[in-house]
Amino acid sequence: MGRFVALLGALFSQVFLVFSCKYSAGLYICEMQNHKFSVGQKVKYYNRVRTTAAQGEYEIVRLLPAEEGQFQYRIKSELERNERVAAEDQLNPPKAAI
Repeated sequence: MGRFVALLGALFSQVFLVFSCKYSAGLYICEMQNHKFSVGQKVKYYNRVRTTAAQGEYEIVRLLPAEEGQFQYRIKSELERNERVAAEDQLNPPKAAI
């Protein structure tokens, strides 16, 4: 069973949809994907680039369209004045307190 992610963009409207498709019994079965996180949710940010980023929790400020098959988010830390853009694979829910 093969898997692939297709990114479809409407040429003039700048609307992007992300689909996850599975191949089974000679057919592709596709489902539209949604953002994993929502506005106001707290997340942990993992910076891939060698720039300084505040440690600790960030808040999702805005949901952005997909780029290269991944949803993007605008995030903000209480420790920084600026906002950042992060890909979905750079974010995780914070660990629950024990």
